Amino acid sequence: MNERRSFLDEIDKRILFELQKNCQIPRIKLAEMVKVSLSTINYRIKRLEQEGIIQGYHANIDLSQIQNEFNICLLVKLKIHPNSMKEFSDALSPLPEVWGIYETLGTKNFVIFAKTPNQQVFMEKVHQELLNSHLIEDMEELVITQIVKEDHFHRFL
Repeated sequence: MNERRSFLDEIDKRILFELQKNCQIPRIKLAEMVKVSLSTINYRIKRLEQEGIIQGYHANIDLSQIQNEFNICLLVKLKIHPNSMKEFSDALSPLPEVWGIYETLGTKNFVIFAKTPNQQVFMEKVHQELLNSHLIEDMEELVITQIVKEDHFHRFL
């Protein structure tokens, strides 16, 4: 992987934006949308991949269509000591049910998002791991009842 470029030009940004919306778009159509040649698209995408800017292509799966799901947001305040933030995030990161871990400023240190087939699986896998942690001072659990918007497009591109 090459060293990352210091900037992305407008063509790079348009390519990235369109690929975020549909990573399976035919490259010839992408070239038409961005108003550049097919060879330019191929070159730019390959470069963006090599530089680590494009790190993969993913399908957004609506799990509610194939199974019941239990979504939860956890607000966690840690007992602060050296390495507690890293130790806590390292303990949760391997859990496949946890899809988002965000360090925050304010009264809580972490916002954590988890998704499981049901509440029982959450309690057995994620909640149990949290209860075993000696690092937690306070935790608030917010059950997500409806996803109003879930959009991972980076509009700043």
